[in-house]
Amino acid sequence: MADLFIKQAKEYQENRPSYPPELIRFIASKTPNHDLAWDVGTGNGQAAVILAGIYKNVVGTDTSEQQLALASKLPNIRYQHTRLNMSLSELERDVVAQDTVDLVTVAQAVHWASGPYWAPARKLVDDKYRNIDFPFEPVDGTDNTGPFEFVTEKSMDLDGYLTYIRSWSSYQTAKAKGVELLSEEVIADFERAWQTENGSRKVVRYPVYLRIGKVGN
Repeated sequence: MADLFIKQAKEYQENRPSYPPELIRFIASKTPNHDLAWDVGTGNGQAAVILAGIYKNVVGTDTSEQQLALASKLPNIRYQHTRLNMSLSELERDVVAQDTVDLVTVAQAVHWASGPYWAPARKLVDDKYRNIDFPFEPVDGTDNTGPFEFVTEKSMDLDGYLTYIRSWSSYQTAKAKGVELLSEEVIADFERAWQTENGSRKVVRYPVYLRIGKVGN
């Protein structure tokens, strides 16, 4: 599915909302050590950069070389391109050794992502990840593995919001099939709805749902 983001990787990087700081603080508070974090499906490195402010070292992996090329570079982040399917021995050899990782995150990549242009796994997002196979124990201080809800906000003008929509995998899939989801009529509806007394920008709020668990004691 990573090829869906190849054509619009730069737009995706510039317009995708980031993660709320309280989300990352909550996750980090559940790991007793902060030596190494592995961000799977790191994309342009949004989550990896935030983790790098807490963990000594971060490994960010993705199947899209184009996304990784645009990822923010920091001294304690190592980005690595990976194949879609890798064996455990390959992961231990090429990515991280077993029993060395304090935290594994999968930020907005676990669903891959229903509508005709969304990947079928998008339904996992609509269900707030409640039905995903998640065979882990609750972390300390919680009695379940979630989902825990957070909210992220981004100030956007209409052009930026429409650019963000155009970066969606569903939009790219539809476009490849000759369907323009953001037709002139749809954009006109957006323009009417976007009108505000406070100028051209709005605060756009996105819910973030977290499943979190631990392996062993």
